[in-house]
Amino acid sequence: PTSFADLIHCTRSIIYGIHDVFPPPAVTGSTMGDPISEKKLKTDGAWSTRKELLGWEFDGINRTMSITTDKHSKLSQLLATTIQQDRVPVKTFLHLMGKLTWLTDALPYGKPILGDLDRERFLQEKTGTRHYLHLSAKLKLGLQDWQTLLQQVKKRPTHVQELISHPPAYAGSVDASKWGMGGIWHGAVCPLPPVVWFLKWPTAVRTALDSKQLSISDLEMMGIFVAWLVIHWAAPDLRHKSLALWCDNLPAVSWSYKLRSTKSPVGSRIIRALALQMRKDQAARPAIDHISGKLNDMADFASRGNFNPDPVSFLTSFSAKFPPPTQTTYWTLCLPPNKLMSHLSSLLLTKLSLAEWFAQLPTNGVCFGKLGQLSSRTLSLCSKKTFQASHAQSSSRCWLPLGPTSGKGTTNEAPLGKWSKLKQSRWLSAPSPRPSCWLENEAHWHQRKGKGSQQLLHNSWKGINETTLPHIQN
Repeated sequence: PTSFADLIHCTRSIIYGIHDVFPPPAVTGSTMGDPISEKKLKTDGAWSTRKELLGWEFDGINRTMSITTDKHSKLSQLLATTIQQDRVPVKTFLHLMGKLTWLTDALPYGKPILGDLDRERFLQEKTGTRHYLHLSAKLKLGLQDWQTLLQQVKKRPTHVQELISHPPAYAGSVDASKWGMGGIWHGAVCPLPPVVWFLKWPTAVRTALDSKQLSISDLEMMGIFVAWLVIHWAAPDLRHKSLALWCDNLPAVSWSYKLRSTKSPVGSRIIRALALQMRKDQAARPAIDHISGKLNDMADFASRGNFNPDPVSFLTSFSAKFPPPTQTTYWTLCLPPNKLMSHLSSLLLTKLSLAEWFAQLPTNGVCFGKLGQLSSRTLSLCSKKTFQASHAQSSSRCWLPLGPTSGKGTTNEAPLGKWSKLKQSRWLSAPSPRPSCWLENEAHWHQRKGKGSQQLLHNSWKGINETTLPHIQN
């Protein structure tokens, strides 16, 4: 509404609509009161740009929601009191779980941090004999993670764009093996020079995998987390943007989609780290989907170690095996900081609180390299800022999936090919494909189900030029 008359019109329309569904007592002959409360109309029903409702403060101008000061104080005190105890009554623990579950309504990344708490509650409900719950060190770490998240919520309100999914700004694939992990990123809706990356596992991680302390699904989940770190370094801005990522490991895809893992403590810890990183980047919900291992050949090549790990040799062999569509485009190699792998190992093998882990996570030392002339095969390195600055000025170096492919193996085919189509179920907040009026649904629901309104990734590459770039920016 842009005027007072529009507000009055909307108010009356809403009231008429409520009475159409719930007729007043004069029509039904009921002895109960009117379904519309006059008291609520004068308080909660008054138009305002800021509202306080059910413990939340809604800002209509900035389109954000934040927890109220009173709710924040009570929940902080409850968390602090619970952490100091060695055991708590089950009733108190379930009360805390209810409060934290309520908080995740505005924090889609809060649900994974409930993973360990959910597991303990499930075990308690399964036994049904204990009246007190022992707070293990793992449970206390989870509660400390919630303290960190609660402070972030109060410090920065949640924007509405973080609660929904969008057409993917960037797309990629990831894979992990006993040798290491690797993957690629490229542009989808937004331009991005194609990026390839790889990391080798240290001996401690391989030993833990052989001794069954870690599973291959845990390593695949770690690959998804590192892939997010790579795009965090490579992309200019992830604020209010969704990402599309493909992985050939079904458990890791399921954990990422549900944002929780009830069977793997290591996977649950990695998901919590991924959730806090997404919160830090102010990103929207991602779409992580499954791809067959036979089709995930680029990420498979980067993760298997069947190459010379020297950056020049790797880029040479990777570009020869997966050539870019034109001579003016090239693959960019992301070289993470040298200290990153030691911190990832601590996340896999130790039980640190995520607040302590993120404080130790290296932020400097990220480099991006590309091959020079074919005759010299030199590698030019640049820092993250230089890469981002040149990204906006060299749109000719990027390409996007915009049209149909001519078949697998052609030079103009997208890296993920015709298999990189997101399922409609991956977009939890996508609008319904049915008409606005349900009476107009003349087509059978099987036919309507296939008409998703979300923007899917297409299957071939087209260079960004003066004609396509304004359309992409709009």
